[in-house]
Amino acid sequence: MAFDVESIAILLDRHYQRATYAAVADLLGVPARSLMSDAPKRKLYSRVVSAGTGEPTKYPKSAVHPALFENDKVLSTATELGDWIRSIG
Repeated sequence: MAFDVESIAILLDRHYQRATYAAVADLLGVPARSLMSDAPKRKLYSRVVSAGTGEPTKYPKSAVHPALFENDKVLSTATELGDWIRSIG
């Protein structure tokens, strides 16, 4: 199955899961700095987060999912994210 930022964000959101920019970017084979450049700042994409803060970068409070911290786990590597995707499969 081919993934893009939106399809990964949908899975993360559906399962109340967060993943770092680096994990998503590495899984997609793109630079982390440009990963979210075309994605709108909205609740769906707020599950892709900074490794340092566990929160999305430069999102207005209104664009952050209210249940962002419902799950403490943050997937931080492409391997971890890929394994997680396969496990919910």
